[in-house]
Amino acid sequence: MKVKVIFRNYIPLYSGYCSFWLNPIKGVDVVIPKVKKRSLLFKIYRLFKGLPLFSFFVGVGQKLFFSESMDTEDADLLFYTGMLPQRDLGLPFVIDFEHIHSLFDYAVVNQITKDKVWRIISSKNCIGLLPWSIAAENSLKRLFKNKYHKIINKVLVLYPALPKYKKIYNLKENFKHVPNDRSVKFLFVGRDYKRKGLMELLEAFRLILDSYDADLYVVSNISEKEKDEYSNPHLHFFEAKFSQEEVIKKFFLTCDVFVLPTHADTFGMVLLEALSSGLPVIATRQFASQEIINENVNGLFVRSEKLFLDNMLIPDKKHTGEGYNEVDKLLVNELYLKMKFMLDNSKVLRTMKNNATRQFEDGGKFSISERNKKLQIIYEKINSK
Repeated sequence: MKVKVIFRNYIPLYSGYCSFWLNPIKGVDVVIPKVKKRSLLFKIYRLFKGLPLFSFFVGVGQKLFFSESMDTEDADLLFYTGMLPQRDLGLPFVIDFEHIHSLFDYAVVNQITKDKVWRIISSKNCIGLLPWSIAAENSLKRLFKNKYHKIINKVLVLYPALPKYKKIYNLKENFKHVPNDRSVKFLFVGRDYKRKGLMELLEAFRLILDSYDADLYVVSNISEKEKDEYSNPHLHFFEAKFSQEEVIKKFFLTCDVFVLPTHADTFGMVLLEALSSGLPVIATRQFASQEIINENVNGLFVRSEKLFLDNMLIPDKKHTGEGYNEVDKLLVNELYLKMKFMLDNSKVLRTMKNNATRQFEDGGKFSISERNKKLQIIYEKINSK
């Protein structure tokens, strides 16, 4: 069987798809197009996504830059990652998504675009709808609630999968940026840092330093002005210029606790990368994070007044833009208390570290073996026809 993966290949395919190349299913040839160096396009997409007119140009751009016809003549299945087919190629296809909004290119949702999405996902050639999480499945249900029963037989939750990074990488050469000493090291990794709660984390860490000896490592695109405002010998800023593998080796594997107090994330692959590296996590309880973190087992939750995906199905800049600029005081206090708990309870921290990688062992929710088992169900649909 030949499966062609179709994705926005201006950036590499997410690490959560690694079962395609790390442990491919016997008898299945997965073809993944090469990454095209179009980083400028990605920056423009991130800046303007959500604007009504921009959705039109996104659609045109996909037709120009992400060819579906290449090498599909002998394909048995097309695997679309977070995007819709642009035309009917007469082949069976599946679509995965981290939130239903991704199938609208994170742009405008109205009756016209809803009809377009429905027409594609309900077509006979669409044999699988693969939400990344139960939360993603629920976003599909909420949007098409009156018609969902017509496609429910196509839906299969397919979690991303990772290997146990803690096991496969050698630590000896990775302490260049994070020293191998006894201090507890907290870590934040993420662009769009205000949405991901970095400003609240920096405020909370100030309070921690009043009583504790700890360090916070930040890999982000935070401004120089904000770096200067929070400058401290125990606070270490790094530009977000590392590859995914470098971030894992140099930061995830060398720190102690990962913190992502995000106001809105549709999945949070970075949470999986942290856990698979042996780091317990502190995060907001929102959307799919509740399926990733087992509280008091591999991490802790913090409360926030601004969990936008809880309040609306399709958050937009009109409702969230200003909200990200105001520091959430409840979240600051929650972060302080949970970091303090980690610092006061070294035994609990060690236990959480040991628990962090369990979901990546064979048969675990985020293991390669479990993902491949579900992929096999999809492939058998083709063979049965």
